[in-house]
This record gives sequence, C-alpha cells and structure tokens, in this order.
Amino acid sequence: MLALLLAALVLRAEEPQTQADSHDLGKGSVFCLTLTGLQVGVAAISEDLYGLQLGFGTFSKDLSGVQLGALASADESINGVQLGLFFASAKQSAVGWQHSFFFSSIGGGPTDIRKIDLANAPKTPWAYGLQTAFIGGFVDRFGGVQISFMGNTAFEIRGLQLAMFGASAGEVKGLQAAILPSAKSMVGIQIGCFNETEELHGLQLGLWNRAKSGAGVQIGIVNGFGPEGHVLWLPLVNARF
Repeated sequence: MLALLLAALVLRAEEPQTQADSHDLGKGSVFCLTLTGLQVGVAAISEDLYGLQLGFGTFSKDLSGVQLGALASADESINGVQLGLFFASAKQSAVGWQHSFFFSSIGGGPTDIRKIDLANAPKTPWAYGLQTAFIGGFVDRFGGVQISFMGNTAFEIRGLQLAMFGASAGEVKGLQAAILPSAKSMVGIQIGCFNETEELHGLQLGLWNRAKSGAGVQIGIVNGFGPEGHVLWLPLVNARF
C-alpha cells in the first residue's frame, strides 16, 4: 500500500506545477508554502503538503501524502500516512494511518476518563483509519482501530480500541479490550481483567465486571450490575434486560 502511495506521489510530482507550488530537496531547514513532491530537511516545514516530507522535525498545516520524522506534526489535518519516532500529532482530524513509538495524538483526546463529559465533548471533526503507538494514543472522535501497548484514550470511538494495559473512552460503539478497560458508555463488547462502565448495552467479559446502568450480559468471576447501593452481584454470569 505504501509503495502504491509513493508511486502516485511520484506521478503527481511530474505534473506541471503552478507558480505557487515548489519542490524542495536538500539539507538543513527547508520551508515552503505549498509543496507538491518531495521535501527533505533537518526541519522540514510546509504550509500545505502534497507528497513526501522527510526530516528530524516535519511540520505541515495540511498533509496529503506521507510525513516521516522524529517529530511529525500536522497543524490541521492528515490525509495519508504520518509516522513519528517520538511524537505524531494532528490537531484537527485524520484519514489514514498515524503511528508513533511514544505518543500519537489526533485532536488531543481526554487524559482522565473520570473527567469526561460527553455533553460537552469537543466537536472536532471525526478521524478515520488506524492509530498506533507504543506508549499512548489520544484522540477526540475516531472511527477505526486505535492500538497501543500502554494505553489509549478517546472521547468517542466507533470500532476497535485495543491496549495491553489501559483503554478508556467516553463512548465506545464496538470492541474495547485491555487489562483495565473503562468507558462512560459501552455499546458492544468490553473485554479485560477488570471491566468498568457506567452504562452497558452489550457484553462484558472478564474476571471482574461492573456496570451501573443499561442492559446486557456479564460473564466473569465477579459481576456487578446496578447503581451504587442497589448492585446485584453474581458469580459467573449476570444479566439485566
């Protein structure tokens, strides 16, 4: 897929350019307003990027293509592939694949699920595709697959949210799986050692399951369904309809 994308970028680079477009290939700091083609530099900066951008620090306002750098940042949106060794960031939205060894961020995302207020969640554009990171992934509104080794957070996610240790979201419609998954609203399947959600519509599968409201099935060693003070605790299987 990456080879096809690069081939398309090469063909695009061979097309006649307007005066506003520019091609940059060199060392050191490189800056251009609109780039169609290839940009290489220690600090590669472009206002609008249509092509391939390489550098230790790569920065673009809007990215359509491939951005590779130790620090990769798009000030507004991504349409393509963004790979950052330490950090990959898009402030508004993304369509494609975003990956970083440390942190991947689209819009920012919540840092503490206990403080999530779905009624006042940011109405940033939806991002779609694949977000991967080793330490953590952060996203506002995402449709697709979010994967990290340490933990993920999202205000709203439609699809898969997967992590080795912690996965948290305001609202999940799909599958959430981690050792410690948690959600304000869970519509679908939640899998982990210790599952927790305020509202469940679906299935919880784990050692310890807890849901305060909703309807669904819990399968595990300890299962608790109901609001505080009125919790029905049952071993193995619990259900509420």
